[in-house]
Amino acid sequence: MKTYFTISELTHSAKAQEHGINNTPSKEITDKLHILITECLDPIREACEFPITVTSGYRCEALNKIVGGQANSQHLKGEAADLVGKNESQTRVIFSMAKALGNFDQLLYEHDKKGNKWVHISYKKSGNRKQCIDNYSA
Repeated sequence: MKTYFTISELTHSAKAQEHGINNTPSKEITDKLHILITECLDPIREACEFPITVTSGYRCEALNKIVGGQANSQHLKGEAADLVGKNESQTRVIFSMAKALGNFDQLLYEHDKKGNKWVHISYKKSGNRKQCIDNYSA
């Protein structure tokens, strides 16, 4: 399978840069990000056949706090990414394709009070719960 996503893509954060936060992951977290990419994200991208943007991947504790992330977020462990397509229709396809592939721990079609929508997906090396929630309020 072709590789679509990169570690740098999953660790880049304009918010971290803005606040002078070093969001460089440890080797352990980098290894988890590689697993997330190969087992979860790349198969979704291959199936969708259109570009997917990562809006949030790995977050160190300081970054997670600034963006208002959950204290136990899988983003902190390198096990989660938030994804969008070029429009809401493509973002919905990402969710549907991820659900059909079934290779996830948690799959959420999220939205906030401003009307922004994205797909949150997580994957663990073992013990994936296959929890799927549509229309999850962030």
